Amino acid sequence: MQERLQQLLEELDGPRLDDLADELSTSTESVRRMMHELGYRYVLSRWIPHELSRSQLEQRVKTARRNLRQLKAENNLLGRIIAIDETWLPSYMPLTDQQARQWVGPGERP
Repeated sequence: MQERLQQLLEELDGPRLDDLADELSTSTESVRRMMHELGYRYVLSRWIPHELSRSQLEQRVKTARRNLRQLKAENNLLGRIIAIDETWLPSYMPLTDQQARQWVGPGERP
């Protein structure tokens, strides 16, 4: 059954334990135990800027410099920029800790 679980984990993108249990016709606790036996961990992952690659960091610098050049070239540029706090937008719903959790395989990073 662990071989089938491993196959499902490779096929599906972010499967839930309930979905895996249904596919394997077993309980979610059995799936959780097998996941741990296979070396998977259930972690809370967050995107952290210091994990950007060198090329991504360089792209950020290029974009910032381009924006500064444009700001110097256009006097009214700041008047056209709208800056708001995204948390006030009704459509902006950050993930809860439970939603942000994911299973990570042995040797993988979240």
